[in-house]
Amino acid sequence: MDFLNDYPLPEYIKKEIKEELEKLNVNEETAKKIVERCYEVYLRNLVEPGEAAGIVAAQSIGEPGTQMSLPYGEKIIIKERENVRIVEIGRFVDECMEKFGFIRQGIHEICDLPVDIYALSLDQDEKVHWKRIVSVIRHKFSGKLIRIKTRSGRVITATPFHSFVIRQNNRIVPIEGRKLKVGDRIPAIRYMPLNCISAIDLAEFVSYPVLEDTIKPINGRAINRTLELDFDFGYFLGIYLADGYSTKHFVSISNTNKEVIEIVKRFAERLGIKTAEYDNRSGKGHDIRLYSSVLSEFVQNFGCNAKEKKIPDFVFSAEKEFVRGLLQGYFDGDGSVNVERKTIRAFSSSKKLIDGIALLLTRFGIFGVKRKMKGQYSIEISYRYAKKFAEEIGSSVPEKAIKLEKIAESDSGITYDLIDMIPSIGSALLDASRKLGYPLHYARKFVRKQKIGRATLQRHLARLEELAKDVDVKELEVLRRAVESDVVWDEIVSIEEADYDGYVYDLSVEGLETFTTSEGVITHNTMRTFHYAGVAEINVTLGLPRLIEILDVRKHPSTPMMTIRLLPEYAKDRNKAREIANKIEATHVLDVAEIVTDLRNMR
Repeated sequence: MDFLNDYPLPEYIKKEIKEELEKLNVNEETAKKIVERCYEVYLRNLVEPGEAAGIVAAQSIGEPGTQMSLPYGEKIIIKERENVRIVEIGRFVDECMEKFGFIRQGIHEICDLPVDIYALSLDQDEKVHWKRIVSVIRHKFSGKLIRIKTRSGRVITATPFHSFVIRQNNRIVPIEGRKLKVGDRIPAIRYMPLNCISAIDLAEFVSYPVLEDTIKPINGRAINRTLELDFDFGYFLGIYLADGYSTKHFVSISNTNKEVIEIVKRFAERLGIKTAEYDNRSGKGHDIRLYSSVLSEFVQNFGCNAKEKKIPDFVFSAEKEFVRGLLQGYFDGDGSVNVERKTIRAFSSSKKLIDGIALLLTRFGIFGVKRKMKGQYSIEISYRYAKKFAEEIGSSVPEKAIKLEKIAESDSGITYDLIDMIPSIGSALLDASRKLGYPLHYARKFVRKQKIGRATLQRHLARLEELAKDVDVKELEVLRRAVESDVVWDEIVSIEEADYDGYVYDLSVEGLETFTTSEGVITHNTMRTFHYAGVAEINVTLGLPRLIEILDVRKHPSTPMMTIRLLPEYAKDRNKAREIANKIEATHVLDVAEIVTDLRNMR
């Protein structure tokens, strides 16, 4: 019965199936059909992390660990209609409760959202999607928070009972924050799904009077109120973030590259804005000024000085060409390309700006490492992303463009990557190697270590796929999912504690119940188990309405709960009760009976 190994079932299940098949003494064809059916039932009854099920749900009732939340100031990524926002979770939850009301359940205040607001969520396929926020939750907390920092410079603060997700045997599973340790890896997004706004209305960003299709200061030049979010506009704002400042009447860009100056002039001409150029007193610098009070007030949304620079929310929703222009402008101004070190870097006095740039890079599937050195914040891009950076973002400065190409074309032959390691790969690589006759010594060391660099796995996967050709090997799909995932499994380098006294907050999100902070760290909510599974105050549908639901075989009952009474010998014995609870599973009618429809007799 070697064909049993083709199914990724737990070993104890395989053993049980094999024993039963031997008793039945059936032929191989029948045995395969039985195993296939068993596997289908197994997949259908898998429970996603966060779902209320069996003993997991029962243990959640009244559990002290229901205090699983983030402090007020932790920022999250949400989307309303087409607008992406970075907002403090406390502010967001408080505003929702003020607007839509809430109910009290024990220590928790819960608001089910009647509107469509979405969070950036990770699914079991390791892809990131926009998922609807079902509920927002808050409660008071006094005690120690944990502050987790990762190798790439991401930081998240949460209560010790807050649930995170880790990668375990090629699946995403939840884990309490207090159980995490240095060396564990949590997911941070490396790709943010596109969400494109093609134009903005300046009237939403400035205080000057609006005259039909233009905005005109009393003693200034009118400017169109609708601005197209294209490359030139993005580039101008990127170079402003790097080398610009604004006064009440003009915006000034300090840069000596003629290619940069030409793009800025082209943008100004399109808007009908006058410009003037100056060499500074040292003779080493060159400024170009754009005379427009409206534009000057608008760019102040990006910050007025180096320490205040930031990325406004609308940029995260903008057209890809606009974002490309902004990133190119910023790196042309503040960025450096080092061919010897094979890195692309940019420095800033503003942490908010570096955080925003790191998040914008994920629009192109580029993962940056954030650092702080001597009061300066930096974003560093590995040579592994140099080719993608050169193709997707590039540079308008010839010297930098040439250096980018050199890094993109270089191949050091080293595939080890300290940052982008894929943990807990199980036996998938070894199993695939055995089936396809691939040298096993490559796979054994990674199975032993239970981690492998993405680039290394990609190289081995390409060779395995070449061997497979038209052969269907299930393990290859598992490996492919790991290589193509939208996240980097970021290693935890420190866990610290901090005192906190006040409200803490959480979200309930469709699917795996995961959502993303502004740092790009993906976290998990297990509050829904408490919310739906264990609250005495919930009004369960009873009587005739419940009977109607059952007879109508409604797919989504209004209150999906069931109370199961145990016989006396089980009800008073904790171990026996746990034994019964562990045996509870979802069973479909088709699993235990053959259904035939009799249309003539309508039965």
